[in-house]
Amino acid sequence: MSPLKITFHLLQERFVAGLDRRLAQLDGCLKNLRDSVDDAARVASVDEMTLAFHSLIGIGATLGFHQITEIARLGELACKARDATITAQEVRALADIVDLLRLEALAA
Repeated sequence: MSPLKITFHLLQERFVAGLDRRLAQLDGCLKNLRDSVDDAARVASVDEMTLAFHSLIGIGATLGFHQITEIARLGELACKARDATITAQEVRALADIVDLLRLEALAA
């Protein structure tokens, strides 16, 4: 195997190993959205989720994790359409997206 392929494979392994941390970050944001009544905290959680999804899109696409990329893209779009007035139903939809990512991470 060429050094470039070895490096690429190591990057893929590192990405997969970090998925638990990324999912925990998204779970924390969801918890904040469910528990917080403070608009500023809710906006901060949505912003953090947007950035987390965006990061998954970029890294996932670069490393060939296309399903993760597409699911994260859905999450980013959902977050960009929300603000502090996010409803319980919208939070559940974001949770469903995170659950899809979790399933895809298990398959990676």
